[in-house]
Amino acid sequence: MQNWRSERGAALVEYMLILPLLFMLFLGSLEVMRLFSVKQSLRTGLKMAAPCLSHIHDYAYHCDPYERLSNELAKNAFAITIHRLELIPDVDTVQHLWYGEVYEVIAEVEVEFGFLYPFEGGPTIALRESVHTFIDSSPHYFELNVATPFPHDPGVLPRLPAEALQP
Repeated sequence: MQNWRSERGAALVEYMLILPLLFMLFLGSLEVMRLFSVKQSLRTGLKMAAPCLSHIHDYAYHCDPYERLSNELAKNAFAITIHRLELIPDVDTVQHLWYGEVYEVIAEVEVEFGFLYPFEGGPTIALRESVHTFIDSSPHYFELNVATPFPHDPGVLPRLPAEALQP
């Protein structure tokens, strides 16, 4: 009877030694899945922001790349603790590129650990995503006068009668 009790105590000690390791393994796998999710949102947001930078010289195509990227990251429930969001090159640098010039857009975010370190102000990890794009549609390339504003939208055009459409 004495031998059985000592074995039961040994099993409890083994269980208590293994439990923190299993717990850390579980939380680590959750953290990796969360970082993959944030990276996928970063990739999607960058692909949505790249046309804003490609059409930077096109006066009819107005959008904010930072807004598109941050809106896509805001849709992700796991991307709550983002500290820094940076686009390289920035909008001012892209303004000076010529039509057809290929360049790389890089988006970087710093994400705070959430499952492994649940306290605020903990360690962060930098996630980086890049896409290659080019400057598309420059008014100088088409020899347009950039000082001339675009006309206003005429609205809905009148429909032609069916007789006018037939030959």
